[in-house]
Amino acid sequence: MIGALVDRIAVALLAIAAVLVPLVMLAIVAGVVGAMVGINPLVTFPATVPLLGDRLSLQGLGDLQWHLYAVMMMLVGGAAVWTGGHVRVDVILERLPRRLRTGVDAIGHLLFAVPATWLLTGPAWAFAHRAFTRGEASPDGGLIDRWMVKGALWLGLALLLAFVLADLARKVGDLFRKTSRAP
Repeated sequence: MIGALVDRIAVALLAIAAVLVPLVMLAIVAGVVGAMVGINPLVTFPATVPLLGDRLSLQGLGDLQWHLYAVMMMLVGGAAVWTGGHVRVDVILERLPRRLRTGVDAIGHLLFAVPATWLLTGPAWAFAHRAFTRGEASPDGGLIDRWMVKGALWLGLALLLAFVLADLARKVGDLFRKTSRAP
């Protein structure tokens, strides 16, 4: 039951990332076209808009590209671990029996992934909180509300930790079953 919930969350995060890809591409195209025709600012707003401020300039569009890309990458890390889509070097591991591979993955999660994400999650929260309390913004007409992208770092790490823990539980469960599922 928990596995089905984690599956749904992973699919939802991957769907959000799939929506962000065309937005990043659109921001790139708009930035190139805006620079070619010399339009800056690109859009002005009558009131302050979260993240964008009172205008969207070429500098802000460049920031937006990186912010969208960062959010996209931070959201999919945990889902990639859960679905087995993360990058691995399996030169030796692929030759091992499935049960041993599952054990190696579980030990790797326990010794490396869980401690690393746990240690990074606290400082990432402080990083985002500091940006929020200081009202950090990009210089030279870039985006305001930098805490949003810094908060995505914390959210991505927290999601990664949750997915790694869920995958660890799944792998430990597989190890104690008579027949192990494919990792």
